[in-house]
Amino acid sequence: MIGSFLLALASSASAQVQAPPPRTAEIVVEGQRDLKSAASAYVDRVLPPGFQEQYGRFEDPVCPKAVGVSDANKHAITDRIREVARATNIGAAGPNCDANLILLVVDDKRAMIADIRRHRDRYVTDVGADLLNRIANSPRPFASWQVTQMVSADNKTVGGGNNMPAGGSGASDEKGTYNAGDYNRLGTTVPASRLRYNVKPRVTVAVVIVEARALANVSTRQLADFALVRAVIPNDRHEPPAPPSSILSLLEPGVSPETAPQSVTWWDVAFLKSLMNTRSDSYADIQKSAIRNQMIREIEQVPPGQN
Repeated sequence: MIGSFLLALASSASAQVQAPPPRTAEIVVEGQRDLKSAASAYVDRVLPPGFQEQYGRFEDPVCPKAVGVSDANKHAITDRIREVARATNIGAAGPNCDANLILLVVDDKRAMIADIRRHRDRYVTDVGADLLNRIANSPRPFASWQVTQMVSADNKTVGGGNNMPAGGSGASDEKGTYNAGDYNRLGTTVPASRLRYNVKPRVTVAVVIVEARALANVSTRQLADFALVRAVIPNDRHEPPAPPSSILSLLEPGVSPETAPQSVTWWDVAFLKSLMNTRSDSYADIQKSAIRNQMIREIEQVPPGQN
């Protein structure tokens, strides 16, 4: 259901813009004419193609951290991320949490990615050198990726028994706990089927890097909303252009902060809520279809003329 916060969000966003830009008017017409086509176009841009792959998501509340901005802007950005995360069912952790959504504003994203790979490898675990090299060398003024961990469909850790040490089969840990084997054990009561796995990827950390040169006249609200939506998008081997109906279009070529969405759009809200409210243990094509259908139901609740 569309909550009062989201209605207020749309109203405040509209109040910041002197006149509706042509891009937004075009989006409204398309959405009214064919919600299914508009939802499909959005989902196809933000979710990478795949049949037997899966789209991970945050299973824990988001704990945002902003680096490279003033203290005042840092608080405005993280407060805004928490606000939207709560409103879209992602959830937001308290102030003393361990950061799992890292926004870095830097002069040179390529240099920052190289530094992370050298000194902070926990933020690139299993991401893949090819992906990191591609986004580092991309002409885009931003980069983002997710670090994921495989868990069972009912959120149990996939691993070797009681924190099995590196000693291999039959080894004991420092507490003397005996582990019978060195193979992964899956403790779950959820069976696999033709429609879903009994495991799923859980996002443990999402990193979003934005170069400062791209942020002239960008508001903290725009940056915060951009970072949150980028953070939930799975790693992709391609770089499709962002949907024009999304805050993700903020840093696209030819788009200015004034003509870009001033906050998350209704389509973004529908996507975030649908990602959280559909099964993440399904095959990618089934999950993608479920997200699209849920988005349509969400958009149908938007007041006329505001989508």
